[in-house]
This record gives sequence, C-alpha cells and structure tokens, in this order.
Amino acid sequence: MESITANPKLLVALLFSFIGFILSIIGILNYRKAKNSICWPTAIGTILTSDVKKETSSSSNNGTVTTYKPEICYSYKVEGVESSQIESDLYSIIKVALPPKHLH
Repeated sequence: MESITANPKLLVALLFSFIGFILSIIGILNYRKAKNSICWPTAIGTILTSDVKKETSSSSNNGTVTTYKPEICYSYKVEGVESSQIESDLYSIIKVALPPKHLH
C-alpha cells in the first residue's frame, strides 16, 4: 500500500474532502440556527438614526482604500421589554483607488 505523501493526488483529494466535511458541518450548524430563529418572538422596531461612516486608509500599493459602513440605531420592544441597539459593520462597501500608472 502506498504512503499518502507518496501520492500527491491522494493527498489533494483527502485535503479537499476534509475541507468539504468542515464546510458541511458549518452549513448544518447555520441551518439549525436559522431553523431555531423561526420560534423567536417578533417585534416591531423603529429606526432612530441612520448614517454612513466613511473610513479611508492607504493600501500597500500607494493607493487608497475607502470603506463605507452603515450605522443604524434602532429600538424595539419584545414581551414588554424595550431595548435599543446600534448596528455597524453588518455590511460594508469597499472602494479601492489604485495609484495612477506611470507612462514610459
């Protein structure tokens, strides 16, 4: 019988099988979480404020990276208990500006 390291194709197949197994487990756990959320109580919420935050930084190739992130403050009441929350970093839109190419 061949050693696993002696056959690179077998090693790659085992690696991809392992990655597929891990991704399947993650998918099953996310499915269970989503299925359980059906039983959560529902609530009507009110958006108190909303804004878009802009962050600009330099990239490694002398360009800039601009990130736009929503910031939403909302309140809601569930089973008589009022709560408010600020959400940010749920979604972000990234714009990358590359430096101009020098013409020769």
